[in-house]
Amino acid sequence: MSQDAWLPAGKHHPFLPAALRHSQFRRYTIASTISLAGLWIHRTALGWYIWELTQSGFWLGLLLLAELVPAFVFTPFGGVLVDRHGSHRVIMATQTVFTVQGAVLGLLISFADIGPELALAFAAIGGSLAAVRLPATLAILSDLLPTEDRAQGSAIVSIVLNLTRMTGPGLGGLIIAHLGVAEAFMSGSACGIAFLLGVRGSRPIVPPHPAAGTAPRDRPWTAIRQGIDYIRATPQLRLVFIIYGITALGVRPFYDMLPGLAADLAGGSATTLAGLGASFGLGSLLAALFIAGRVSSFSSRSIIAASMGAALSVLSFAVAPIFEPAAFAAASAGFFTVLAGVGSQTIIQTTADSHIRGRLLSLFSLIFLSGSAAGAFAIGLLSELTGLRMSIGSTSIVAILFTGGVALRSRS
Repeated sequence: MSQDAWLPAGKHHPFLPAALRHSQFRRYTIASTISLAGLWIHRTALGWYIWELTQSGFWLGLLLLAELVPAFVFTPFGGVLVDRHGSHRVIMATQTVFTVQGAVLGLLISFADIGPELALAFAAIGGSLAAVRLPATLAILSDLLPTEDRAQGSAIVSIVLNLTRMTGPGLGGLIIAHLGVAEAFMSGSACGIAFLLGVRGSRPIVPPHPAAGTAPRDRPWTAIRQGIDYIRATPQLRLVFIIYGITALGVRPFYDMLPGLAADLAGGSATTLAGLGASFGLGSLLAALFIAGRVSSFSSRSIIAASMGAALSVLSFAVAPIFEPAAFAAASAGFFTVLAGVGSQTIIQTTADSHIRGRLLSLFSLIFLSGSAAGAFAIGLLSELTGLRMSIGSTSIVAILFTGGVALRSRS
């Protein structure tokens, strides 16, 4: 009997997308929406508290660093934990610790004065937990959905991520304004408790692979190396990782550079930035809705096309003289970037053996994080010589050339 034969047939709720007809995934999605809203409330409160204490942009930069650096260190180990213990256990454990941490921080702020250094330590703990959890968040789709519904499931997760990213900080700001910073941290923890209660007792509806949870207890670095070797030995996965690596380096930093790009555009202002950010978000949301309505799965060719489209969109933005074509290019970049990311995840989900899937998704996450950071740093350095728009345009051309070269080589 195949794994998919264990899944419910989805006869109920015919008005729902196919992925949401599976009760366990529907339950997990609702709980995750609450949890992610709580995460953004927590992050907004932490940033505001650091700013209130220091009134310093430097300290806000340190806050971002404290959250990001652990991701580079712990994300691959999160994949190892997923393959050894299962994505559900990793998610429950990290969410429990994060919920307790937020409550403790809220209580400390309520009853004592804590300095920015301690707040940064809490940020580093939160960043470490998020890094360990990220591969599990991606891998759990394979536990909750059949192969044919995983692309749609990834799209629904993308929709939830975008919606909570847009609404969570505003909700956090309202709580801070009307109740206080400590109450915002407690609200974030309350969302975590709601998640834990929402998924309590749930189990993966796809039976685990016989090797899952019983993999040899190799050293973590050895287990990570096994994942790298698996990618190298699987042509389709190797192609997907290379193409997405190019996109992460040369295209994804576009969004991080939007403040400077908006200011560099003719008549650029804060309103211009808001419009460009909204355009990128709209494109991302449209891509997720497009994927959610798909029936067929992704192929390597579709990932190449999406990555090429993203790079061409960024290049179009770089040469746009006024806001309207720049906004259209930003929306196009958001559309194709999400298409490439979700498509790549889907191929990994459906191609990799379950006993090693967590490690592969952790390596994908690492490329997403480190590639974007390294690309943004390189573009920033180059912009000192050529200007930001010329810099982002040049890197998009390089991405187009490398993507095209890899595509041609894969066909030969």
